[in-house]
Amino acid sequence: MLWLAAALLTIAAAPEPAAAVAHGIEGDIGLLDEQYFQMPRLFWMDDWDSCLAARRAFYCLGSFRLSPLEPSKLFDFMTTYSKDRHHYNHTLLHRGYCITSRCSHIGVSSSKEKFVLCVDQYTRNKYGLRATLAKLEYCRRSDVPEKRVDKVEMMFAAIVAVIIFVNIIGTTYDLKRNPDKKHKYADKYLLPWSMRVSWRRLTADHATSGDPRLTALNPIQGTRAVTLLVVMMAHTVIAFEISYLQNPEFVEKAKLHPLTMLLYNGSVIVQGFFVVSSFLLAYNLLLFAEKNPDKNVSLRMLPQCLLHRICRILPVHMFAVGLMATWWPRVSDGPLWASHVRAESARCRSKWWAHLLFLNNLVRPDEKCLIQSWFLAVDMQLYVVVCALALLLLRRPRAAFVVLPILVAVSVIANFLIAYHWGLKPIVMVMNPEVMRGQYVGEPSFKWLYAAPWASLPASLLGLLCAFLHRHIQLAGYKPQENRVVMFLYRWSLPLILLWILSGHLVEHSRDAIVVALYAALDRVGYAIICGFAHIGFFHNIDSVLLRFIGWRGWRTLGRLSLSALMLHWNFVLLQVAINTQTARVAIYEIAGQWYNTIILTYASALPLYLLLEAPAQKFLQALFFCNNKP
Repeated sequence: MLWLAAALLTIAAAPEPAAAVAHGIEGDIGLLDEQYFQMPRLFWMDDWDSCLAARRAFYCLGSFRLSPLEPSKLFDFMTTYSKDRHHYNHTLLHRGYCITSRCSHIGVSSSKEKFVLCVDQYTRNKYGLRATLAKLEYCRRSDVPEKRVDKVEMMFAAIVAVIIFVNIIGTTYDLKRNPDKKHKYADKYLLPWSMRVSWRRLTADHATSGDPRLTALNPIQGTRAVTLLVVMMAHTVIAFEISYLQNPEFVEKAKLHPLTMLLYNGSVIVQGFFVVSSFLLAYNLLLFAEKNPDKNVSLRMLPQCLLHRICRILPVHMFAVGLMATWWPRVSDGPLWASHVRAESARCRSKWWAHLLFLNNLVRPDEKCLIQSWFLAVDMQLYVVVCALALLLLRRPRAAFVVLPILVAVSVIANFLIAYHWGLKPIVMVMNPEVMRGQYVGEPSFKWLYAAPWASLPASLLGLLCAFLHRHIQLAGYKPQENRVVMFLYRWSLPLILLWILSGHLVEHSRDAIVVALYAALDRVGYAIICGFAHIGFFHNIDSVLLRFIGWRGWRTLGRLSLSALMLHWNFVLLQVAINTQTARVAIYEIAGQWYNTIILTYASALPLYLLLEAPAQKFLQALFFCNNKP
């Protein structure tokens, strides 16, 4: 989080990069700037509020493709400038017009035709360019009544009402019950719905539990919380990319700064979630097997383990999908509300079943409902694999140190072959303004590499290996502090992570298919290895500045809110974009401000979601399905 903030501030303080030759455009800097501002503005929106305040006013939003009426030096410059992968396509204009006021001189009755003729007439007269409609988002009349509440919305409202009612009953029972009197079924099925019980679970401190094995895992909550904050920052940047910008040149110039690689190649940090998830699964199974030596720990436990995981994440996952699919589009309005929020809501309605089955990253992957939800799908898909492996290796833990490295190597080779054969690229090579603006729709590298389970399999296997290694170290009484390699990787883990992310510069412009495929196969593995060594150091309490930061007690509460926060934050990211009634200015401080707003709104909403649904539903479902015999 701190290194990304520092990178952004450095970019803000740095002079504007304008290496003309690097852009493939000859000429001095001043001439380039002059030519740039001779181009038509890429984005424009008339004021939304003043337009729709008038009776029977029409507001239209759409994109237009430009072409020259005759040979044009301006259009040639626009075409050349747009070829740079760091630039927007300036031959594709995005317009939001108040048809009633701006286009009143055009004598056609159809609002769509009037919109098209209005834009075309403007570009012809001022730039000598023809404008052809590429995509019409909508044409909306001011006096159209709001859509009525439908059955799906009523159903979701009823579910929320039941959740609140059960929490009231559970909390009342908790407050009124006599602790000395045991009520088997009420304590088992009703007490989990007490908000007081959920609050205690949220704020629990394993350090007071007396179990040093649990105390050692406290830094995991810190890594979860900090990683999620960085994810929120990255999604805030994406939010500006999909907005109508007043100064798109800021984005184009910022991408030339070397430190922006930390942002545009920083998505690799999500692999830390997979490492931690697999580690916790295997480590808990190891402790369970040691505590219950009489139990037959085998593959027969796999359905039980999977059901345990589903109870953990499915309620919050489906609540977030249901919220976006039903009531969230009614929260506000604006010129981008239909294209961003209502469109996403429609996708959630059509794909809810894929989310229920954790297949949303593989089924119609271009139709994204909650862009971050690919992670939960991949996590669940990999959970099946790593859980089966963990159960098989529990009887022979030492075999894990042979089997798992081989499987990691095989998965890396498989990813290399997949990337090479299908021409897939690492995420750093597809992070350009137009692809990000379209939220990666139609980008095969995002669908079949970045958000695919096989690409994150090495990180999950490494998390599994870390669990067996950590437990072996504990049982053997070995001190990692005495190993120079471990200490080097631990002490230098943060600088190594930064250097690994910055290594994207080595392949960003590469055209060698082997080099590109090799980096695509290795970039996540390198981060996962460094992340694994860092966590081994954390778990053994090897003192460092990073451990003191990650081990801060406040992270533990935020870490436990991570699932709810992960599933809710995109709602607020979209909200801040879609309510803009005019073009938005983008700058470092605007990004920081929107990031801050997202953090506050997200955690303020994640807290009640955790207390009312996540924590109680998990305990209730586990009690319902597992009794007292859960892994």
